Amino acid sequence: MFEDGGLAAGTLAGTFDLFGISAVTPDGPNEKYKTLQASDSVYSLARGLAAGALAGTVNLFKISAVTPDGLNEKYKTLQISDLVRSLVMLEEGGLAAGTLAGTVDLFISQP
Repeated sequence: MFEDGGLAAGTLAGTFDLFGISAVTPDGPNEKYKTLQASDSVYSLARGLAAGALAGTVNLFKISAVTPDGLNEKYKTLQISDLVRSLVMLEEGGLAAGTLAGTVDLFISQP
């Protein structure tokens, strides 16, 4: 979920769909307002915006990508040691990627 209450949903087709806050209300619309392309099937999403893909990569998008007119392109791809199972954005600005092998890959942002 985004800070404004919106929602992102990853797909096996290698995309993730973005929905506005009204989509999570009982009478809200069911339509996505935007789709972003990842490098492979998306198994995990984290705020920031990071999409963990089956291929053992994490695609990073600028937060402006969640706006209707924002760029749809990823700005960086991180290579992970195994298939991505979960992602957590760290308070210090880094990223932790849990893998199917039971390891955690850490990426720390440098000042």
